[in-house]
Amino acid sequence: MRILFTSLLLVASSGLSAQIFESQIANSNPAYTAMMDDRFADFSLSGIFAPRFFGILNLGGSYQQNFEKFNSGLGISLGGSRIFTNDTEDFSSTYTALSYRYALNFENGLRLAGATRFSYSRVNSPYFNDSTPAFPRNNFGVNAGVMASYKDFTFGLVLPQYGNLGWNNFLMINASYRKALAEKIDLTAISSTYLSNSRNFQSFRVRAEFNKKFWFASGVHLEKYRGFGQQFMSFGLSAGFRIKKHFHLFAETDFSIGKNAFSVFDPRIGFIYQFGGRD
Repeated sequence: MRILFTSLLLVASSGLSAQIFESQIANSNPAYTAMMDDRFADFSLSGIFAPRFFGILNLGGSYQQNFEKFNSGLGISLGGSRIFTNDTEDFSSTYTALSYRYALNFENGLRLAGATRFSYSRVNSPYFNDSTPAFPRNNFGVNAGVMASYKDFTFGLVLPQYGNLGWNNFLMINASYRKALAEKIDLTAISSTYLSNSRNFQSFRVRAEFNKKFWFASGVHLEKYRGFGQQFMSFGLSAGFRIKKHFHLFAETDFSIGKNAFSVFDPRIGFIYQFGGRD
């Protein structure tokens, strides 16, 4: 059961691959907080439901506010997952994080930013308790990120996180590029690379927006778990449309193709709110 729970928890917390706007990079790198938009909010709902085996329900959202007068930005992230099994006990987790960034603006258009994030998560499970140091219910963490923005490029680094379990030795690299292909077509490419002792992943997504009204995104996600000696590849598709300039409604899903199977997992729906900015 512990292996099953661990596997389901990894699926439930895999939202990093679902970044389709530059501002959503702030979900992994706090230095992007309120750098790409004056205000930005996103909310998503996803789930996997297999009544005979298990079910997963994910809720997640974030809000970012720019304070240009102070060269600063604040962001808050909230999330929760619930795993339903055929056993008598279910599993749940919640996540909260607060981010602050400060930016320097230069006359040539270059922007440099540094940020920090404080996070708290709680897991309710028979395998996670306060008396077991390796599986505590409550987890606190703090980490930092840096980024550079110049014209249509962004590049950022996320530094290792420190918490009540010690150092989480990982490095994340984010990058994005925006290009106007035609008068009514905008193309944005977003890349995320995650490196740690236990797993590595590479995510690459491209979003095309047509006439500032409809958009379509596609991407690939490669992940390797060193401890299990396993490697996975999945693809993603998403589509959305803009309502009254600032609101987006979207739907997306991930899928994988094997030798004898085609699997669809983690379908998501949600909305995004933008006010100002590059997106």
